[in-house]
Amino acid sequence: MRGMVYSPTPIGIDPSFQSLDFFSAKYQSMYDRDLPLLAAMGVNTIRIYVLDESENHEDFLDKCLAYNITVMAGTHMYSDPDFPFNTNWGFNQVKLSLRSQLQKLRHPAITIWNVGNELNLPAEGFICESDPSSNTTCLYDGSQVFGFLMKINELCAEVVAEGMLCSSPLAEYQLPPDFSGWESAEGSTAWFRKMENVMDNMALNTVN
Repeated sequence: MRGMVYSPTPIGIDPSFQSLDFFSAKYQSMYDRDLPLLAAMGVNTIRIYVLDESENHEDFLDKCLAYNITVMAGTHMYSDPDFPFNTNWGFNQVKLSLRSQLQKLRHPAITIWNVGNELNLPAEGFICESDPSSNTTCLYDGSQVFGFLMKINELCAEVVAEGMLCSSPLAEYQLPPDFSGWESAEGSTAWFRKMENVMDNMALNTVN
C-alpha cells in the first residue's frame, strides 16, 4: 500500500475544515486534475474523510478505480447526547445509520472503511479517565476500555458484512491511567495491544 490523505478544498473554503464532501461531480475539475497526478506518483490508496450519502460519487469512485486507486472512506462519529452510544437504544441507532451509509455508498473502489476517527481522544467524548476533578465528561471511563472497544468491533462487523476491511484510526494518546497501570507500552501501541484481544473484526491498526 502506498497511500495518502486526499482532502482537496476549493478556493475560498478553509482547508482545515475537513467535514465537507468535495467528491461529487460538481467538483469534478479538482479530482480530474489530481487523480492522474496521484497515480503518476505511485499512490494506490487514498483516505478521504467525508462521503455524504445524499451526494452522488459514482464519477469520482469510477475514476479512482480506473487509476487503480483504492479508497479508504469512513463514518464520522460524535458523542451525541440524543443518541447515547453507551445505551442499547443509542448504539442500535448508530449501527443502523452505519449500515445505511455502507449500503448507499457501496462501490468496488472502496475497500477500507474507518469507523470513527481518533475516538480515544478525551475531547471526542467517548472515553477518558475517571477523574471527578476533570472538566471532560465521557460516555466511558477508563475502567471500561474493553467495553468501548467491543462496541467499535461490533460496528466493524457491519463493515465486514459489506465486504470491506474495517479500521478505526487512533490518536497518539495514552490509555486512561486507571486502566493502564499494568501496561508497559505507551501511546497507540498500548491501545493496539488491548484491541488485539477483543477486535476480531478490525483488519488494520491505524494511527494519525
